[in-house]
Amino acid sequence: MGRLLGYALTGCYPTDSEYERLLDDDTVVDAHTRSVIARACALEPSARQQTVGQFVDELSGKTPIPESEDGTDSRMARDAAADTRQTTGGSTAEDGFVKRLRSKMRAMPSTTRVACICAMLVCAALVIALLAGASMGVYRHFAASGASNAAETARNDDASGTSQNKEGTSEPSQSRNDVAQSEKSRSAATGNPLAIGESGWHANGGYVHYAYELRNTSASTVVAFPQVTAVGKDGNGNILFSEDYVGMRILPEQTVWVTGQAGNGGENPASVTFRTADPSADNMTENKNEKAWRFTTSALHANQGDGTTNFSGEIGVGSRGDGSDGSQVRVSLVLRGKDGSIVYGDLTYVPLPSDGRRQSFTIMEPTADLPAYSTFEVHAQLE
Repeated sequence: MGRLLGYALTGCYPTDSEYERLLDDDTVVDAHTRSVIARACALEPSARQQTVGQFVDELSGKTPIPESEDGTDSRMARDAAADTRQTTGGSTAEDGFVKRLRSKMRAMPSTTRVACICAMLVCAALVIALLAGASMGVYRHFAASGASNAAETARNDDASGTSQNKEGTSEPSQSRNDVAQSEKSRSAATGNPLAIGESGWHANGGYVHYAYELRNTSASTVVAFPQVTAVGKDGNGNILFSEDYVGMRILPEQTVWVTGQAGNGGENPASVTFRTADPSADNMTENKNEKAWRFTTSALHANQGDGTTNFSGEIGVGSRGDGSDGSQVRVSLVLRGKDGSIVYGDLTYVPLPSDGRRQSFTIMEPTADLPAYSTFEVHAQLE
């Protein structure tokens, strides 16, 4: 959500060279909003806001920004709050933010403004869902409308990690063919065309980094708003967390990769289950001919930074699909152990490259938080 708000205020993708400069410009983004965005984008998951409601409350000034170890975040927030309250007519920090956001939106190009409005509508829907009792992470809302070729690179020989089969236990992953056959049989029996293929996860500090395949087993049905629930349980079967992923659509016989983070910073789960929800009749339509976007990957490389492992590469458009509403590409990182099982997953977003051009990306992971792995692969989907 921090990157989404930063994009709305600056009109630049976080990967653009001008993004940081505009974000640090007080005439573009005030200090309070900047500190909220910085906290939302913190490298350490426990340092971020843990819910949409917490993010909104800090943004509006209803709750203070927690003080970091050096106190800089708290001081910046207090100074910014005092500045924004020096307005006529007793305006609040929330009123000032809304006015500034409106003025920035008006100054943007029409296409960018429309994209920002759509993004904010999605955020509003998330807040409503949260208040109604749903737990829907922004990281898990993306359009499942593309596929990619994948490539791998080796890292070490002593690979291990926690993996799971389609039912979400901590058993070794089934083979790809076995998973596909069993999931197709289950889908045929239930009438739900959605199925989970390979899956795996790694827990650290109460947070889970996961990766799984979401498959549409139907030969003719397009599913809109496919939903998958991730449930983490302790050794006694008690639920530690439950989070939903909701995509935009998935085409007949299409497979997309879903990666990200779940959990609440508490106890590490003993098992994580990924379950598809039955789509409503209104969300299923017949269309055999629609083509998915396909992407290629190249120049994949992993190197060590200052306490981080950086997974880099490039993506390009392999073949254009039907429709072109998306403007971003979701890049999913999947790490595998020595036995080929999935042990970790994460993601980033990049702008959709134009035909004949390639878009670079880097996914930075804290090295201390990574499980041992043998290979990594990258998958790209149009958002």
